[in-house]
Amino acid sequence: MDEKSIHDLAVAYAQVKLQHYQDEYRESGDSEEIYQYIKAYRFALDNIQNAWDEIN
Repeated sequence: MDEKSIHDLAVAYAQVKLQHYQDEYRESGDSEEIYQYIKAYRFALDNIQNAWDEIN
């Protein structure tokens, strides 16, 4: 999987996680929200290739 595909999937993953965070805490625009988004993005970047390799 190329880097652009991994990035795109990581962004999509982080967006979904952010939406869940916003739904749960009903907050928007705070530093914790940014932290959660970056944390989810980083997690996805670190794990998408491994998951892809396991599937294939």
